[in-house]
Amino acid sequence: MPAPFAVPWSLLLALTPVPQAQDRAADPPVASYRVGEGQGAVVLRSELARELALRARRTPQGQEALSGLVDLHVIDRAARDAGLTVSAAVLAAKLEEIDAGLRAQGDSLDAYVARLGIDRTTFEQRFVRAGILQEELVMRSLGSTDRNEVTSELTKLWQHEMRTRLKVETDESKLPDGVVAFVAAEPIRLEELGQTLLPITGADAIAKHVRRIVLRDLVRREAERLGVRVTEEDARAEIALRKARIENDPRYRGVDYAAWLRETQGLTIDEFARSPMLIATVEQRKISEKLHSAAMLREELERDRVAVLRRHGEKRTLAAIVLRTSDTPNELVKFTPAQAAERLAALREQADTRRPFADLARVHSEDPLSKVRGGELGEFARADTELPESVLAIAFELPLGGISAPLPIEGGMAIVKVTAIAPPPSESELLERLRDEHAERWLAGLLESAQLEMQE
Repeated sequence: MPAPFAVPWSLLLALTPVPQAQDRAADPPVASYRVGEGQGAVVLRSELARELALRARRTPQGQEALSGLVDLHVIDRAARDAGLTVSAAVLAAKLEEIDAGLRAQGDSLDAYVARLGIDRTTFEQRFVRAGILQEELVMRSLGSTDRNEVTSELTKLWQHEMRTRLKVETDESKLPDGVVAFVAAEPIRLEELGQTLLPITGADAIAKHVRRIVLRDLVRREAERLGVRVTEEDARAEIALRKARIENDPRYRGVDYAAWLRETQGLTIDEFARSPMLIATVEQRKISEKLHSAAMLREELERDRVAVLRRHGEKRTLAAIVLRTSDTPNELVKFTPAQAAERLAALREQADTRRPFADLARVHSEDPLSKVRGGELGEFARADTELPESVLAIAFELPLGGISAPLPIEGGMAIVKVTAIAPPPSESELLERLRDEHAERWLAGLLESAQLEMQE
């Protein structure tokens, strides 16, 4: 439901005040965990905010939140320059007006504020106050005392003019590290953007960011314990390795690594080289090399080569046409297993001789996820568990372009086509993938031993 008063939606994304680092009550722990010999540690809200801002800064949501923050700072600065304040009486009157409008719609102010995920004080001081000030500033620019003249179009025009007058700067190339914007030479810092994003970030995403922070700390502590140190040359070497992998992988279609990194991680190469994320990754790699030597990995590969190749060897990209079946067909499920097998056999013959498999899948397949992609299922190793073992067994016997006979699957029948075959990696790559497996298990063990708990 839209707000029953005329304040730009972008302001809603900039409600949360920035906690002061020295005030522990304003910067509470969001999670606790154990390190070393049972020593306790916490993740502070400010740490989470910075992590969130680093990850989301260049996403559409992050850009919208930044725009809302800039709007708030512009209003505050313009109001200070004009000597404008909001009295308690004016604020109370506006709140009564808002409450009346909500009650007329069968709602209430308390319920509305609760849905925004903020407290009443924040709503009043950062949202309602900003709206009152902005309305007054726009009226002054018009030379008017009639609030009805303040339209959304005029408000946007005022914002644009004030951004120019106050020399708002959001170009990252002109900003120092840790600053996301300047308003009249006053910085908006990364942590403030993160605090803005926190109320609109889901619990699962927050938990994921907290795990990253905790794992980086645990890895750093292990690196110190084992005497592992990361130099700038190590970081640059890691970036060069990642760049080569991305730019040489045909699945990325020749993408420029710097552009890919900016789009997916929200970082420039220089920022990434200095980031705690990359440093922790290199620390993890060095620790893994120390704990799992090349000789140990070669011995494991020779001892268990078949199983390793099932996990990391040749991979196949598969497509399928799926028909649902029932022993007693109905309006929703139209085929018995025998009827579906007969229909799929006919489609297989057409795909071999007259029509592209992808076109047939788009028309006939009853799997909604793969149907829209022309039956495309994705790339699979022999040991993957996302597809039934019986399907993978047949698929890995087919040649490139081969189509299986009708196969029974849970709830139906299918024919499967091999659309691409990725050859097995080199011996050195197999050893690296084994090391990555060990590293993942080591990290999982670290996190489990830390007994991470999210705070209410």
